[in-house]
Amino acid sequence: METESKKSLEDAASDKNHEAYGRGVKLFEQGLYSLAKNEFKAALDYWPEDHQAWMALGNCFDEMKKTHKSGEVFQKSTNILFRTRKIRGHLEIPALEIPRTCPSIKNTIVTRLIEMKVEFLVENVKCGGCASAIQTGLSQDARVKAVAVDVPTGRVSVETEGDIGAELRAALQALGYPEKTA
Repeated sequence: METESKKSLEDAASDKNHEAYGRGVKLFEQGLYSLAKNEFKAALDYWPEDHQAWMALGNCFDEMKKTHKSGEVFQKSTNILFRTRKIRGHLEIPALEIPRTCPSIKNTIVTRLIEMKVEFLVENVKCGGCASAIQTGLSQDARVKAVAVDVPTGRVSVETEGDIGAELRAALQALGYPEKTA
């Protein structure tokens, strides 16, 4: 009897998770990213191990230009996949089981697991030579796919394979271009 009661509670939580996720997908497709974010968070309240909801939440943060937060959330989703699905090696997750009703999320998730864009505002960027030094220095890491430096603002944009923000931050520091403090 107790097992049946626990099972029905799990089913109810799963239903609530799916309902919130579905509402989030609809809001995301309408471009209402902040509202969609709230629905994906609600879905996660019901099922914290829902990698799809974590990934969709990451897409919301990405669309809201909260790159650092989106990277953290994408990493959380990836960690759940590795832990719960025992995925090893190269990440190839066919469509991540995302419903066909959400192509805008589905089309970006697989690449977002592998490719990320990280941005830094750094000090001491004075000229094209500085930009070249940053590009050359960061490109030493094979996971770095592209580096762009905006000299006037000190903005460094890096496209990477995987979440290597901490390593990039340390490399910039070592190159003499520490991240600006607020």
